[in-house]
Amino acid sequence: MTGSATVGSPADRQWPLAGRDRELDAALHALEAGARLVSVHGPTGVGKSRLLAEIAARLAGSATHTVQLGGSAILAVVPLGALSAQFPGLSPYDGTTPDPARLFAEASAALARAADGRPTVVLVDDATLLDGASLLLVAQLAAAGQVRLVVSLRPGDPLPEHLVASWNAARDLRIDLAPLDPDAARALLEAALGGAVAHRTVATLLSASGGNPLYLRELVLGARAAGTLTDTTGVWQLAGDPSATPTLRELVLARIGQLDAASRDVLERLAVCGELRPDQLPGDPAGVVRPALAALEAAGLVVVTASGVTIAEPVHATVLTGSMSRLRVEDVLAEQAALLAERAGGSPDLLQVTLWQLEAGLDVDADVILTATRLAAGTGDHGAVLRLAGAGLRAHPDHPDLLVLQADAQLRTGQVDDALATLARHPAGATLAGRDGARIARLIAVAQLTGRGPLAALEVLDESLGDGPAHPALELTRAAALVAAGRSTDAERVAREVAPLLGDSEEARIRILHARAVALACMGREEEALDAAAQAVAFAEATDGKVIGLCRAETQLAQATVQHLSGRYGVARATAVRALAEAADTGDEILGRSIEFLLGRIALDAGHLAPAERWLAETISGATSVGPPGLAVLARLSLTAAHGAAGDLEPARATLAAVPADLVPASWLALARAWAEGGGNVETTLRHAADAAAQALAGGNVMLAATAWQVAIELDRPDAAVEGLRAMAADHPSTLVALLADHAEAAARGDHARLLAIADAWEERDGLRLAAAAAATAARALGTSRTAASARARAEDLVRRCDGLDTPVVRQSDAVSPLTPREREIAALASAGATSKKIAEQLFLSSRTVDNHLQSVYTKLGISGRAELRASYR
Repeated sequence: MTGSATVGSPADRQWPLAGRDRELDAALHALEAGARLVSVHGPTGVGKSRLLAEIAARLAGSATHTVQLGGSAILAVVPLGALSAQFPGLSPYDGTTPDPARLFAEASAALARAADGRPTVVLVDDATLLDGASLLLVAQLAAAGQVRLVVSLRPGDPLPEHLVASWNAARDLRIDLAPLDPDAARALLEAALGGAVAHRTVATLLSASGGNPLYLRELVLGARAAGTLTDTTGVWQLAGDPSATPTLRELVLARIGQLDAASRDVLERLAVCGELRPDQLPGDPAGVVRPALAALEAAGLVVVTASGVTIAEPVHATVLTGSMSRLRVEDVLAEQAALLAERAGGSPDLLQVTLWQLEAGLDVDADVILTATRLAAGTGDHGAVLRLAGAGLRAHPDHPDLLVLQADAQLRTGQVDDALATLARHPAGATLAGRDGARIARLIAVAQLTGRGPLAALEVLDESLGDGPAHPALELTRAAALVAAGRSTDAERVAREVAPLLGDSEEARIRILHARAVALACMGREEEALDAAAQAVAFAEATDGKVIGLCRAETQLAQATVQHLSGRYGVARATAVRALAEAADTGDEILGRSIEFLLGRIALDAGHLAPAERWLAETISGATSVGPPGLAVLARLSLTAAHGAAGDLEPARATLAAVPADLVPASWLALARAWAEGGGNVETTLRHAADAAAQALAGGNVMLAATAWQVAIELDRPDAAVEGLRAMAADHPSTLVALLADHAEAAARGDHARLLAIADAWEERDGLRLAAAAAATAARALGTSRTAASARARAEDLVRRCDGLDTPVVRQSDAVSPLTPREREIAALASAGATSKKIAEQLFLSSRTVDNHLQSVYTKLGISGRAELRASYR
């Protein structure tokens, strides 16, 4: 008779073990080396039971007899209760004290029959919940060498006395399971959800769960049920805060259910209000507050530091606030606002008090709300701005300053359409006249820049500026739009000419340097650009990132962009990663998404194609689902190039087809068309590259022109690029352009010695992609000499490190295998048994593309299918 089962989504089923390879390997190695006891420790939900189950599964496949036991509070009062099912030869409990000698003999005999000559490992989950007789018996069996033990312990429980007696520090192993780190969390989430998960979604879920796998699972299930965790264009994105499941609520509430009233009150206040100092809690500090805090700290429920008290597990705050009635939450907020104002001696934290009062439903004066909203905007807390401005506008719908502040926060959080709707309500929105008119025009321009692109933003700015006097904020916005439009020379001039309008303060000087830095880099004025960006970063550090427009993340983003445009890929990546960490808590979608996009661009140009495709896919997904939508358009252009560099022309063309041609600069579009062509028609590809270079140079974007001529090098037509690159190198002081010119010239001449030196120079910059091209060209120039084999091996190694690079210049270097690097990669996965769907998911391709590659493999190797492919790879 066949059974049936209802199968849910991947996340609803048993989650895989991820991020525990080191611990799993350590346990298996210790058991193999003769350990008699492996103990696993860690907090509830950290994965102790899951690790024991995986150890048992691995051992079962290695000719080892395993016995799995579980401690239970219910069976702990029944002698031998946990062992009766696993040791059928034991005499049943008859109410008398068990005889240890008799039990040991019976258990030994039962194990011998079941093991049939194999070694035995007994795994005990929650060992301290075994009844005393069972615990003594398994300890005796381990001490006698008849079994090896793997036990897990509940948090706070010591190793049982019977096991301590047999512990040998030189032989046995203790494993402490720590919370998941970001890489382990990402691996677990992607395995559970069956697809890529956005970087910020991983970070949010990891923070909310505290790295606890059990909490992480329940938060994912809760978010799936609430519809806030969705697969957007192939990448899982979380919109809003994680949601708790009923199971998670029960787990958390059971843990805090035994608290007394005073401790429960403190915990609820921390859940609702966040960090509080002890003197900000109601009640007598010595008689009520401190004892309650001490008890909560001892129970591991709160963390007490010099700055204040917080809930130890973020998920506890989520569950507690969700379990409280709305009236209780409002009462806590109102009480804490009054208490904070009273104990601050007349100088309360206005922003905090105002937020609590509004969330408690209290009436607050409009001027107070405006002041608090400005404070929130000054700290970059866009979520607080939206809450404050929204509350103020409900009472005063036409308040002009609150409208501007709300629109700015909406823009920063990716809500472009909402921001434009808010700006349309502003009294100056129709005329764009006066001080408010200039502010509205700037915000509309930013909305167009991030929503539809730089060309749309420039139209707004041209209309807004007219023939009137120059306005500094509008001019700096124009400079940013000009850079994005590829008009670098105009951008640098506009930024430089606005300097007198800002004055001669240090902040004004740095603001101009910050605005010029990327434009200078695009123009090939490398050293000036690097110096300007470095000064802006230093200013952000000196001012603790508190100057609006010059925070750490913003200045680091500009610096990373300059480093990238200078071809310093490894340094640029490190700077961009720091910027992303700085931006993580701001809620600024423009800033965060821009950094993600830059990381994709850096990875693409460096030659790390898999990370490039991942970052760019994340940018498209996040910009589509959350915002701002304009970045999705730019990311698609770069993703087209990534697919083209991997030889995947079908997805390259499909990606490019989704780009509205009227929204992007012609130079960017021509370059993307060159990569979508992929060398299928060499002359057409070269024509697109030449068009891109000419249009880029017309706007002063030297670096984009150099990137366009790079297509000719990778197309294995360096002769087509020599003249253009050499002319640019003569006119612009860029080390990157000079190196590209040298590369093209050496490749055109077949100068193998120079090419190998150039490969070294690229690799030193982490430019693996061009290093591979140089080494491959050198190998062909060397012919069949012994040195050629070395160069060819180096080229193949560089190609392998590029995660699927498949450009004509490296493809033609393969004199051993008829397969391209991408074909070899897919063939290796298919020969190992992976399905086309699995291969497609791993390499971010379509299943159809994988099948096309496999068909090409079969044709080149003269085989008929997967069976012969497996045989050829043995």
